[in-house]
Amino acid sequence: MPDRRNRPSRTTAATPMVGEIRRSPAWVLTIYFLGGLLFAGFFVDSFLANDSERLQGLLVVPVLVGLTVPIALRIARTEGDAAYFGIVMAGMIAKLVSAFIRYLIAFGLYNGQADMVSYHNGGLTYVDSFRRLIFPSVPNLIGTNWIKVFTGFVYSFTGTSIVAGGFAYAWLGFLGFVLLTRAFKVGIPDGNVRRYTILVLFLPSLLYWPASIGKEAWMMFAIGLSSYGIACICARRSTGVVWFAVGVAAIIVVRPHLALVEFVGIVLAFALRRPATRTMAGPAIRIVGLFVVVLLGVFLVGQTASFFGQERLSVDTTLTDTASRTSEGGSQFTAVQVRTPLDMVPAFATVFFRPFPFEVGSTQELLTSVECVAILGFLVASWSRLRSVPKLVRSTPYLSYSLGYVFAFTFAFASFANFGILARQRVQALPFLLVLLALPRVQDLDAPAAPDEPTLQVVPDPEPERPRFGPAHRTRRPARPGVTAPAIGGQGSPTPDAGR
Repeated sequence: MPDRRNRPSRTTAATPMVGEIRRSPAWVLTIYFLGGLLFAGFFVDSFLANDSERLQGLLVVPVLVGLTVPIALRIARTEGDAAYFGIVMAGMIAKLVSAFIRYLIAFGLYNGQADMVSYHNGGLTYVDSFRRLIFPSVPNLIGTNWIKVFTGFVYSFTGTSIVAGGFAYAWLGFLGFVLLTRAFKVGIPDGNVRRYTILVLFLPSLLYWPASIGKEAWMMFAIGLSSYGIACICARRSTGVVWFAVGVAAIIVVRPHLALVEFVGIVLAFALRRPATRTMAGPAIRIVGLFVVVLLGVFLVGQTASFFGQERLSVDTTLTDTASRTSEGGSQFTAVQVRTPLDMVPAFATVFFRPFPFEVGSTQELLTSVECVAILGFLVASWSRLRSVPKLVRSTPYLSYSLGYVFAFTFAFASFANFGILARQRVQALPFLLVLLALPRVQDLDAPAAPDEPTLQVVPDPEPERPRFGPAHRTRRPARPGVTAPAIGGQGSPTPDAGR
């Protein structure tokens, strides 16, 4: 019998395990080491200073790490690469470190003059209601009020520490980025998923801004939900409708105009999508889909108008008011007004690549400018990937959605006249711009498909003929001279010449 002890285990062969963490890149292990070192240092310092606010917050970190482990394992198994476990966990650690840095900057440099403090104080008023399982009654649960209420909900689990709240919001934003990487995997299966994952999880601005109590972390979570739903819908997965509905609802309660930006991407994906197969029901399905898209657009326009305090949405009025409200502070500049298609070029450069190096006036602007120049350099270096856009735009609806989102975001946010506000707002669109950096190269699309490798057919040896028994299958001996062959069952008879 065969020895079953030598057979490979299906579990260990099919799924990467945590024990294979040594296969992670060296920079991932470096993030592990630095994150653990910083955590230990902050914990000891907070303990010696008897800072209960910090201690309460730092105790949340092991819980968030434990919640992330199964997510990272699932992604590693899905990709068939154990290194993804280390990359995802390193991204989570980097996000939590960014949250603590934001806390130190807010109270060390700005003396607590930050939005997170306002949301923290608002959350304290609702935490007791949530602990008594009573949902607070808030007259206008949109925008800032929603963040305050949700902060109270978070505090009912983590305790009333602004550090703990910052870690929880940072982890929420991290989940949004993870969902965006999964959306890329589903929507553009031929793309470089690992490259996109690293860009989204470790780009400095995406690490820093959505890493505190505030709208940015919530919005990245909501955008990740809705984008993953759109990718699933494009891949004809029925569960995408649920993901999309929850994500859009989460966007509307904070920034309805971002849902309208997302809607433009949906329209472009719907308009450019090439039907996979031609069926009799195809035109009817497209008509129903168009009807649903129109209804969604009308609803989002109404919600956006209500958010800006208008009876009917006026784009010119909204953009003008935005420019006037943001043209204050030490980082203001002259905003770009998009009135013709040609204005989209300087508007795009303003939204994603300013301030330019010669426009910086502070350390924060200098760091932002360095990142913008790096992104521009990556785009130039990825020219072979950008050339694949015309070939993929119709066959890959998620790419069309990403392009539509970027164009609509450029139009809406070009009116911002403050570099600081613009740097914080652009994180809501950078993941879709980074999609272009992870597309398949055009030469890979043009390359002919490799022929199937010839397979060796093993022809079994012919089985030996089994012996047959019975009178009908007896072996006949050759007859002797002068003797006829014996008849079956009889005796041989001599021939006439037998006696000679």
